[in-house]
Amino acid sequence: MIGESFDPQEYARQEILPLLSQLVEMTSQRQEQAAYFGMLAQHVRDAQDNGDLVQAFFSLSSANFLGFDYAPEVAQILNTVLERAELLSASQTVPLAERH
Repeated sequence: MIGESFDPQEYARQEILPLLSQLVEMTSQRQEQAAYFGMLAQHVRDAQDNGDLVQAFFSLSSANFLGFDYAPEVAQILNTVLERAELLSASQTVPLAERH
């Protein structure tokens, strides 16, 4: 999947955005959490370049420090989002000649 035609914004929209939208829905009874995940979803949706994604992922990395008490199923999806964001970020630091 990673190669010259790989589009990080498209990957984020296909693989991460649906999970963020699911988190918004799952936390709808907790306004602060829903607003936080909604803001992240909007950042990913609006990302025009890698810098925009980095900003969204930087905000995402603060999820564990906001003092939210996540339900176990929310925490599980959040962990999946974090893993995918980390993999995407790591893929962008690999030199093009080394990508498969």
